[in-house]
Formats: sequence, C-alpha cells, structure tokens
Amino acid sequence: MSTNSFKKLAISFLVVSSTPFVCADAVTIGRVYPISERDALEEIEAKVAGTDFHTAMSKRRDAWQAMQSVTLPISHNAAVRYVEPIYTAEFDITDQQGKVIYPKGYKYNPLDFVTLPQRIVVIRGEQAEWIKPQLQESDMVLVASGNIDQVKQLLERPVFILDEKTKRRLGLDKAPSIVGQEKNRLIITELAYDDT
Repeated sequence: MSTNSFKKLAISFLVVSSTPFVCADAVTIGRVYPISERDALEEIEAKVAGTDFHTAMSKRRDAWQAMQSVTLPISHNAAVRYVEPIYTAEFDITDQQGKVIYPKGYKYNPLDFVTLPQRIVVIRGEQAEWIKPQLQESDMVLVASGNIDQVKQLLERPVFILDEKTKRRLGLDKAPSIVGQEKNRLIITELAYDDT
C-alpha cells in the first residue's frame, strides 16, 4: 500500500469514526431542561449508607415483614364452595397506538381465557405434617401463618406466603383449603382439620 493510499484510508477512518460524536453534540431537538431530581445512584448510595444492616440482619427471619402472611382461621368442617373470580381493570388497557382496548372498570373472568395449571393448597403452618400425604406433586402450597422455612423443610418442596391480595382473589376463608378449577369457576374445598 502506498503512503498516499494509507493517508487517505486513515483520514477516511477518522472522519467516519468521529462523525457520530460531532452530530450528536451539534444537534439538539426540542427543549432542554436542567435535571431537578437527584441522581438515582446517589439516592441508592445514600439509603445504603443510612441503613444499619447488622441490626436488620440480626432480627429473626420470621419477624421480617416480607415473611408475614395473612392468617386464616382453621377449617373444622368439610365444605365445598364455588367462586367466580371476576377481575376489574384498575386502569385503561391500551394498544401500541394508545387506543383503549379495555377501559378502567372493565370486568371479566380470567378463567374464561386460562386454566389453572395446578391445584393450590392453602394451609396453616401447624397443618403441614397432616396435609403432606394428601399433596400431589404439582400442587402449589401457600402458607397462612407459621414458619415458612419449617413448612418448606417438612414438606420437602417450595412453599409460598399467602398475601391479602391472593386471599381475596381466590375467595379463601379457612385453612386447610384446596383450590381447583371447574369450568370458569374456582372450586374451594375446605378440609376438616382436627387440631385437638
């Protein structure tokens, strides 16, 4: 390659590689305003600096707020109930162009469109040993009160904490209960548990 050709190639490379930076700095479209809020990373660092992790981590795990479940009363009598889970849209649901497909307040039954993939078994912590022989491999277990780590260890499977929203949506009143699906309704089977 001649010296002249090399110079032309080098100049072309410099022009091409620097062009986006020149254009980005040279062109501003729309109004520009100063940023008024703090940098997100600075906020995170300040929050971390002001947190006493030693005290927080020394609390018993079952005392953590994230480990608190909704408590359900014990079911002493067997019963079967049906619940039609009607969901109400909490905000307008729009398509890509912003057109409202389902307005806020629109009501529908999700079970008209989907099927529960498994049963949902809801127990209190002290009912874990009693329910274990009745569990199916695919069951999802929700714990309403009790030590979730002990229940997980006893049942030898993942378990989850029952929260207020899930309790309300599934129509749960007592534990132990098994939630299944029959057509577009939930079927809730409350089991008779003798705690004496």
